[in-house]
Amino acid sequence: KIDPTAFLTAKVINWQDFALQSGEASLYFEGSYLGKTYIDLSSTGDTLSLSLGKDNGIRISRKLLKEYSTKKFIGSNRTDSRQYEISVRNSKRVPVNISLLDQIPVSTTREISVEDVKAAEARIDKESGIATWTIALAPGEEKKLGINYNVKYAKDQRVVLE
Repeated sequence: KIDPTAFLTAKVINWQDFALQSGEASLYFEGSYLGKTYIDLSSTGDTLSLSLGKDNGIRISRKLLKEYSTKKFIGSNRTDSRQYEISVRNSKRVPVNISLLDQIPVSTTREISVEDVKAAEARIDKESGIATWTIALAPGEEKKLGINYNVKYAKDQRVVLE
C-alpha cells in the first residue's frame, strides 16, 4: 500500500562457501550495472539478501473497491468496511516468484476493533497486520488478489484508515 513497485531481491544460500568479505560491492543484473551496495556479513544469517532495486517488469496496482466499502452507524458505534483489489502482472518473458506484502490495520486500544479480516491465500501476522502472499506468475500472467476488513469504533472517535 505504500509503494506499488516490485523490488528485486537476490538471496544467496551457502554464501560462506564463496569467501566473501564485508565491504562495498558493485551490483549487476542481466548485464546491466545497478549500482553499489555495502555487504555486512556480521549481521547475516544463513542466507545473504541483496536488494537489486526496482523491477519494471512487474506491475502492481491496489485500488479501493467503492461498491464494497461502506460506513455504517449502529447504536453508538461506527463500522467502516474496506475492500481492496490488488492486481499483479508479470510483463517479463520469464516466470517469476513474488512475495507480495500488504497491511491490515492493527488496533492498540480496546475501543477500536478490526474484524472480519479476509485475504484469501495470504498468511497474516496478527501482531503487525502484515498479509503476505507467495505467488508464481507465468510470463504475461496477471493475478488479482483481494483483502477486506471491518473497523469498529465509537462514533465520536476519529480513525484514519488510509
